[in-house]
Amino acid sequence: MSMQNGFINLSTMTDLEQLKTLCAPPATATPRPESVDAIRRLFRETGYRPEVAKLYHALVNYGALELENRNSRGLFVKGDCGIGKTLGVRILAARFGWAFTTAVDYAGAYAEQRGPVFDDLADGLNFFGEPPRVLVIDDLGAEPPTVRHYGDERNVLAYVLERRYRIGFQRQQSRTIVTSNLTDAEIVRRYGSRISDRMNEMMQFVCASGPSLRK
Repeated sequence: MSMQNGFINLSTMTDLEQLKTLCAPPATATPRPESVDAIRRLFRETGYRPEVAKLYHALVNYGALELENRNSRGLFVKGDCGIGKTLGVRILAARFGWAFTTAVDYAGAYAEQRGPVFDDLADGLNFFGEPPRVLVIDDLGAEPPTVRHYGDERNVLAYVLERRYRIGFQRQQSRTIVTSNLTDAEIVRRYGSRISDRMNEMMQFVCASGPSLRK
């Protein structure tokens, strides 16, 4: 296999299976049992109900790997309303000191800001004082599709996610965690295929379904 400047030289590659292996997403790492036990205890002590097994397992796994400083990508948690996505991620955010906001608050802050400081807003400076190492955006898709400010109309969250990818993830300086009720098709329709591809690259996706726990 030939490499040039860190990139694969596809013109010299003839093994299709080798190419598939190189392009495959990284396998989910397995945390140590004691780390898993610690996160399970955290959820138990905070009253989290592990009714949706797939969601619970994904959150425990991600939290356990965070204890071991082994998470290199963010997390996209999507699924039905009321199954515990927001609560589970909020518990982890409180434990690890992650910056937490909602998509609605992000879009609203853009509409209300004074002056052309959108990049500061996109980087989280308006909320947190500095670009957060780990940023949680809750309920992606609940915000208005576009927001107007001083005659400039933007899809705020599409810009935020693009900037988090370019400024943070590509430089291995930050991770982004998202919760949403949107389907894959709705994500593409709302934010475009480019942003969808970006999210697939910088986040692990977890899709879970189940009855609402709010009843």
